[in-house]
Amino acid sequence: MCSCNFRDKLTCSQKVNSNIHDGTMLKIKAFKEYTNAWLEKVINYSKKKQMLQYVNFVDCMASSGLYFNKNRNEFYDGTAIRVLEIFVKSARKYSNIQFSIYLNDIDKQYVKCLNCIKKREKLKFPNNLNINISNKDKYDFISTIKYKNSFNKYTSKSLIIYDPYEVEFEWTKLVPILQLNADLLITHFFPNDIKRNINTKNEKVVKRYESAYEININEMKSIFESKKNAFDRNVYFRNTLHENLKKYSRKKFIAYAPIILEKKLHVYDIVCVSHSSFAQELLKNTMYKLYKETESKSQIKNYYQPKLFDDDEEDMYQKDRGSGVSEYKFHYDDSHIVSMFYNEFSGERLSKEDFDKRLREHPYLPSNILKLVKKTCKYQIENKEVNGKIEKYYIFPERGF
Repeated sequence: MCSCNFRDKLTCSQKVNSNIHDGTMLKIKAFKEYTNAWLEKVINYSKKKQMLQYVNFVDCMASSGLYFNKNRNEFYDGTAIRVLEIFVKSARKYSNIQFSIYLNDIDKQYVKCLNCIKKREKLKFPNNLNINISNKDKYDFISTIKYKNSFNKYTSKSLIIYDPYEVEFEWTKLVPILQLNADLLITHFFPNDIKRNINTKNEKVVKRYESAYEININEMKSIFESKKNAFDRNVYFRNTLHENLKKYSRKKFIAYAPIILEKKLHVYDIVCVSHSSFAQELLKNTMYKLYKETESKSQIKNYYQPKLFDDDEEDMYQKDRGSGVSEYKFHYDDSHIVSMFYNEFSGERLSKEDFDKRLREHPYLPSNILKLVKKTCKYQIENKEVNGKIEKYYIFPERGF
């Protein structure tokens, strides 16, 4: 156990991870909100069919579970603590479901911190909640996951977070989790990381990049130099990673939400990998909600919309970004969201079912977009009898904006 008092600024603060910044805090909030929405979604969906017995959460690099922000002289709850609180609440509510959390980190001290958290909360754990903590290299840990019985059942749902400290994707070692019947959230640090390391002589770094993008470093340099602006480089390296994820995971839906700070600093992407379009919808809506809350707290009047990306919509992204629309404006600006909605639905008449499906699978627009566009779009709602049932239709006029 940790030789300190939990959350004590003199002792505990020296043990937990202190490497935390605004991007990390936003990422932790995103993981927490996504997990909460994901858990609610899978439980409510499965209740109808009475088929859910196991729910699993995995964090391959959980860190210490608790951070200490030296700049603010305060503790900050990490993903592990936040997810633990969510799972405790759900386990108490659904006693017929077996919940399991798997936390791993290679740092022995961080694992001691995780066990300290587990020990403090032990009396509060319901009997149907298991907490498993390990101290392994991430790939050694990943190799054990596929053998866990609860991951291989038709009656199980799993969410896995792979959050590497750098660009690190050894695909054959990731296959055990990529090909599980699970939803994955993956962080991809690449815009500044690639620019900083493209000319490195460090063999370990070179190996990491060649493995992640499956390109020889000399060819990578040539591609980097041939693309004169950051936008073209980002598109290339992002799409290359997405193609590898699709190839090795054999999953249909690969989507992402970019993390951008101070309206200009693109820190990294959160990538969603799933068999289901509902998983990517959750990422889109989670990030939209998160930025709206950030906007409200900072009293900024602009609407922020983190964009969800799909390879089928590459032309829209390239066209707008190529014509001078900034990365921030494309992803977050209110007027741009409304413009995308207009381009997608102007002049169409759709049943509610078809509209909801189109919106769910759209790579950019949040599911509650009508609340935003109704201020500028004079669309109509029509009720029509179809096969003895009343169905709702949306009518979006060409000049209704």
